[in-house]
Amino acid sequence: GVIATDALVADNFTAAKSGTALKQKVNGLLQNPDGTVDSGSLDLVIADDFARCVFGLAKTGTLKVKATGGTLAASVGGGWLAASLTGIKYGSASTPTVTISK
Repeated sequence: GVIATDALVADNFTAAKSGTALKQKVNGLLQNPDGTVDSGSLDLVIADDFARCVFGLAKTGTLKVKATGGTLAASVGGGWLAASLTGIKYGSASTPTVTISK
């Protein structure tokens, strides 16, 4: 799987697995140089069969994605799962989470 984030500070850019969730601790600046509130994004792309193996999910049925810590856009199909969280706020250290289930 691939995880990308535009956060200025992250825990080694490797999400921690917790059950069927991937959690990434991030922190960053509260404001951009122009004074606008800073927010970030986190993107995850993972092969369907790899996700099933890692999270102990059955080989049949469609995977589902939910998230906390941002606005989620997700797609599942063609052997891949893609999730994108946007609007991650850096007011304090946060932990955006992507949960994969059946």
